Amino acid sequence: MAVGFRYREDDHFGIDARQDNRDFLGYRGNSCGGGYATVGDMTACLGALRRGDIVAPALVEALLTPPPGGLRDYGMGFIVRPLAPGRTLVGHGGGGPHSGIGGMSGTIRETGWAFSVLGNYDAHFTGAIADDIALLLARLA
Repeated sequence: MAVGFRYREDDHFGIDARQDNRDFLGYRGNSCGGGYATVGDMTACLGALRRGDIVAPALVEALLTPPPGGLRDYGMGFIVRPLAPGRTLVGHGGGGPHSGIGGMSGTIRETGWAFSVLGNYDAHFTGAIADDIALLLARLA
């Protein structure tokens, strides 16, 4: 298991050394972190979702449709964001400030190209890398 590293909440400028995040995560994996997965696991999950192996394609469509009054680029648990002409990113990320974890898994809906970035620093590091990878994949044929 990788240990995450975070800045203390009162260290607003990130001056002090990072602390490990074991006390933040609790004793077992949950929706807020502490789970065990590889980038291969996460990317394979996106492929299975895309193929309809996890839930029926009609339910996938419902999950990817922003609800009325909801966020424009967010369906029911998934980011759905246009990246380039004719290319849409579908995925989900996690982590946050002072968490010591970050991740993003995504797929280009029209091509099936998929990626996952997992990190043991706060989310903005993995998010920046994931954004670059998503834009690169959106430009591939």
